[in-house]
Amino acid sequence: MSSLTRAIVHHTAGQGDYTTSYETGKSKCRGVQNYHMDVNGWCDVGYHFLFNSGGHVYEGRVGSLNASSWYSGAHDGCNASSMGFSNLGYYHTPYNQSFTAAQKSALEATIAWRMPSGWSASGSGTYCGNSVGTLDGHYKVKATACPGTIIINQLGSIRSGTASKRS
Repeated sequence: MSSLTRAIVHHTAGQGDYTTSYETGKSKCRGVQNYHMDVNGWCDVGYHFLFNSGGHVYEGRVGSLNASSWYSGAHDGCNASSMGFSNLGYYHTPYNQSFTAAQKSALEATIAWRMPSGWSASGSGTYCGNSVGTLDGHYKVKATACPGTIIINQLGSIRSGTASKRS
């Protein structure tokens, strides 16, 4: 990507993806990667980073840890200038899994670290023909329930937490 302007928050929507275990989380991430590659036909997992409820952070798409480069993902239907940050689990009915404080903190810290200098978590503008915040849920980019109402209801707090971790 030539620019990076959006942090898009997702969930994997797999009931069985929810875990606090680091090792189990690695296995769940591999399952997401296999699905994205074997079923969707993508070259790698679509998300740049994934998080489990224990607060563990996993690199998704290869190269995402390289702070000097922005690699395009396959996560929001546009992928023009965004990074995808996905939470392992199902955060709306019928499962309503818990979005833990550890998970939220890891998400905020990773977005704060990975987004470029000058980026603001509270900005907004047009992205893919929609009004989308610079830190927003997938549902704002494309008609979907992602990242689930439990996380959607906390996006304001996630923006504040991310902003505080950037200072």
